[in-house]
Amino acid sequence: LVGSEMCIRDRCHATCFPTSSDIRFKKNIVPLENALEKVLALRGVSYEWNEFIHSVRDGYELNSPIIGMIAQEVAEIIPQIVGTWKLNDELTDAKSLEYQRIVPYLVEAIKEQQKQIDQLKSDVKTLMNK
Repeated sequence: LVGSEMCIRDRCHATCFPTSSDIRFKKNIVPLENALEKVLALRGVSYEWNEFIHSVRDGYELNSPIIGMIAQEVAEIIPQIVGTWKLNDELTDAKSLEYQRIVPYLVEAIKEQQKQIDQLKSDVKTLMNK
């Protein structure tokens, strides 16, 4: 963690959470394709934590609406941002999401949409000049 940080009961608050991104650490760099299609397939939801997770781990408040996505659904679309972790000896394959890793898909999806918008603008201009 960089900057001021504080972690209490499995919750952290910080001024920033930097992620290594230096090109010198990377290889096999390939542009993302069909980002808009993938973003459109994602489903944002509102939910509340259930009694099971609340009973086995601190930090999961009941009756408090949260927004997010369902890891199993995201795994079908962008598996690279879904992880697995061990909650306890009975549940060793809990799913997690690295939400920050969705940003590159959002950036590329916006660029794909902008191309569509620019083409539509050009088409409208052509039609208006006829």
